[in-house]
Amino acid sequence: MTFMVLDENNHHCILPRIKPEPGDGERRYREAYARRKIRLDRKYVISCKQSEVPLSVPWDPSNQALCNSIHLYIILEMTSSENVFVLLSKVQLYTLEDSAFLSFKLDIMVTVNAKQTFNLLSDLCRRKQWDPFYKECQLLQQVNEDDAIYHVISTVPSAEGKPQDYILLASRRLPCTTG
Repeated sequence: MTFMVLDENNHHCILPRIKPEPGDGERRYREAYARRKIRLDRKYVISCKQSEVPLSVPWDPSNQALCNSIHLYIILEMTSSENVFVLLSKVQLYTLEDSAFLSFKLDIMVTVNAKQTFNLLSDLCRRKQWDPFYKECQLLQQVNEDDAIYHVISTVPSAEGKPQDYILLASRRLPCTTG
């Protein structure tokens, strides 16, 4: 595409050179590397013979959440360009968009007992009681006693005016430390 800009005398103007954002090339490299790693892992799992010991986790319906979370972890580790939004003085929201996926992490500072906080935050079905952005939350599949897959509908509409919905893999594993 060629753009032509005219000045007030109807003469062609030269547009300034466009520079990519700093770190954009590195981000794309990391994302491409993560996608390549995922493709190679899938190829290896599919081509693995029964006599061989697999180097990665083979996929079956009982561990689909594990395989998906490992791949998501690889992608999030390989990409370091997260957008940080400070919502309140003690709340930070990190978002990361990668093609058709939106990943987010929320950091909150609270002064409540860790066990009580964990019990409240780990039950996503009760989250709509205290989170104004959750309209509805439904348990889709209980993967194991600790992990579950939920369908969440947000109160914030999308650009088209439709309600936004997400599929979340949530874990209720206890924290490693009591802090």
